[in-house]
Amino acid sequence: MENGLSSKRSSPRAGSNDDLRRRIADLKKELESERRQSKQAHREKVAGIKAARDEEKSRAAAEREALLLRLGAERKEELKALKEETERRREAELLLLRRQQEETVDRLRRRFETEKAELEAKMRGIVYEEAKREIGEQFEAERKKLRREVFELNQAKAEAERRAAVAVDSDREKAEK
Repeated sequence: MENGLSSKRSSPRAGSNDDLRRRIADLKKELESERRQSKQAHREKVAGIKAARDEEKSRAAAEREALLLRLGAERKEELKALKEETERRREAELLLLRRQQEETVDRLRRRFETEKAELEAKMRGIVYEEAKREIGEQFEAERKKLRREVFELNQAKAEAERRAAVAVDSDREKAEK
């Protein structure tokens, strides 16, 4: 009986245990299914994040490339503008330098012409003074020569007069004799 009772007792328990076991097995299956779904969702989420990250990297790389191209183009434009400005300044400076050189050349040419005219005037004055001095010296030499000649002629005349007087005296003496 005890066996009968125990089998009766175990029977509802056994059914209940079997129900519990089935319930546990169902729960395990659900748990396993949930785990698989969770892992799958996790893998999908990780794949989505990776895809989003890769897409963001691609977009950032494309933006960086576009930005680099834009900055490169802007830099080229700035360099071109700077080069043009530098060229304009250089040409303006060259023009200013050329004008200054022309003014300097003109100023030096005028100064040269002025000094040349002054030197020519001085040279004419010097030549005039030297010619005047030479003419004066020649005049004085000629004057001395003429004075000497006049003196000699006067002496010759005096000598001739003296001789003539002596000859007249001598002729008178002869005539008187």
